Amino acid sequence: MNRVIALLLLSACLVSAQTRSIGKDPVSGLAQAVIVEGAPLIHTAQFLPIDRKGELVAQGDAAKQTAHVLENLIQALKSVAPGAQIVKLNVYLANESILPQVEKTLRKPFGRSNKPAVSFVVTPLQNPDALVAIDAIAADLNPAGEIKNVKRLFSPFLGGSMQEAHMAILPVGAAVYISGQAKTNTMLGTSTRATLESLNTTLEFLRLTKSDVVQVKCFLTPMVGIESVKHEIQNFFAPDVTPPCVFVEWTTANPQPIEIELIARSEAAPGEVDYINPPGSAVSKVYTKVVRVDRSGRIYCSALYGNDNDKTGGAQIKTIFNDLGAVLKKAGSDFDHLVKATYFVSTPDASSQLNVLRPNYLKPDRPPAASKAMVKSVGVPGKTVTVDMIAISAP
Repeated sequence: MNRVIALLLLSACLVSAQTRSIGKDPVSGLAQAVIVEGAPLIHTAQFLPIDRKGELVAQGDAAKQTAHVLENLIQALKSVAPGAQIVKLNVYLANESILPQVEKTLRKPFGRSNKPAVSFVVTPLQNPDALVAIDAIAADLNPAGEIKNVKRLFSPFLGGSMQEAHMAILPVGAAVYISGQAKTNTMLGTSTRATLESLNTTLEFLRLTKSDVVQVKCFLTPMVGIESVKHEIQNFFAPDVTPPCVFVEWTTANPQPIEIELIARSEAAPGEVDYINPPGSAVSKVYTKVVRVDRSGRIYCSALYGNDNDKTGGAQIKTIFNDLGAVLKKAGSDFDHLVKATYFVSTPDASSQLNVLRPNYLKPDRPPAASKAMVKSVGVPGKTVTVDMIAISAP
């Protein structure tokens, strides 16, 4: 009898860890959204097309560089979790002209039933000769035992500093999404240090520590100053290794040269979702400072764009949010259950219209955690805004 019970429990555990791809993304041909249930989530660093010696491969060839990055991602994930399945790809392009080559290459490793969601943005990269970089989120569908704390990991297939983790595992259960924070200073390194200390204050308010952080995402200018940013991040997390990091150059006109957001493990929340604005912080109707999620399920949406006949930023945004509502409905969610948003805009018109129109779709007392970044391009020619969302299922 005990053996039967054990087998039933094991079977239930295996069924609970699952993913499901929904729809076909019109830009990439991958999934419109991916639903993940009951699985630890592996977040990676931003992978570049470099070999184990740190040397660039296939210079000038976007397709070959994309294939190399994908192979590195797949091998790295399998080295720490044989049951890993990629559910989201965040793709960074050196210029928008290479998008067709990159899209075609992205589709090759994935079958019909396990396509990930995907987002694109154009940015200078850490290596100025690289054409593409990618970070990923994967679900570990067959974890080796229960994981209670964040694990930062290295891949034997990759080179780089042993101070910078290639991947980190977010355990099943509660997590927090901390919106981008920025502290004014004209010096990139000094601003990075001040922003990290501000984020640490938020972690302490949430009764979390630096060891709970799963990923760090930086919007900075200029990209050529990235080494000073990496130095400050390493000092902040020392003596531990740094979590996986992602870097995007923004073209902000603000005095802050960097904005940083975090994903972290959390203790259980009082409700299924908590929208938190720490004491002393200004309350906004379009984003929440911290969103805490108390269950493992996530819905990762592909980045959305306006139609070809949407000539203004406002028209694109209306199409995007209407399409988002349809995708969320397919996935069993709605606007009231968005937990994280990333908005990329490439013109002042798109930026201002996004601020005007967001309140028409987002509930004022529970908007998602968010970052908005002005960038060189949102990845697709002729488009000036894109929206990348994470949600949970509605009850």
